[in-house]
Amino acid sequence: MRRSIMAALTLATALAATPAAAAEWYLHSGDRNCAVTPGMCSLMEVRITDMNDLVIAYSRPKPTLASIGIGPGELLVSGRLYNGQLVGTARRYKLYGTTRCSLSYQVRGVISQGQGFVLQGPAPNFHPNRCGKIGELSMDNDQSVLTFTYIGSGQTAPNVSYR
Repeated sequence: MRRSIMAALTLATALAATPAAAAEWYLHSGDRNCAVTPGMCSLMEVRITDMNDLVIAYSRPKPTLASIGIGPGELLVSGRLYNGQLVGTARRYKLYGTTRCSLSYQVRGVISQGQGFVLQGPAPNFHPNRCGKIGELSMDNDQSVLTFTYIGSGQTAPNVSYR
């Protein structure tokens, strides 16, 4: 509960610095199987401010992420747009016992509002026994490719059935 409140505050703080922007809503999986495997997608809120800051946060995390404490408002990506090119920081999460670990990494991609997009970057490879990084995953790895499928826009989340 505390993490969800903190995540919502983090998202609110990130967006409060500049004028409010209409949200766009996307399905995201963390891998390439979102469209074909039930339970693999999260509903994501994407906001781009007038200052070209971009925030991607979970609105409805997929069950595997919710089970480790990822809740609405938790940031996945934050960054800045330069002529349609996003340069930002993504987060990857893992649970070690009762402790959630978050590692950041750099991502890039071309963003066109109202369309699906892909962000790529060398995702961290988690240490098997403790929170820490033991290298980077290859760019071919699903965790290094973040795919977002556009489903609509508006101030509130669409009432959609998603996988």
